[in-house]
Amino acid sequence: MKKLVTISEAAEATGLSKYALTVGAKRGDFPYIKIGTGRGRIFFDIDLLAEAIQLQAKKNAAKNAELYEGYLQEHYPITVYKSKG
Repeated sequence: MKKLVTISEAAEATGLSKYALTVGAKRGDFPYIKIGTGRGRIFFDIDLLAEAIQLQAKKNAAKNAELYEGYLQEHYPITVYKSKG
């Protein structure tokens, strides 16, 4: 664990919004530490957060490539013509 930062500091460091970080943490996309009971406070290890963001970006790229391939197959099917003869 290198450095713990608040949501505001993490948003400034990563370029993501505070909302995106909060939702990502709640969904399990980003590792976080919650201090306190009830609402508490959320902190991020900035190094782990950077790794999680890179991993998420790679997953998104792979999923987009898969979706695009399916789109191409659906809208531009390969047609094979056979010659008579």
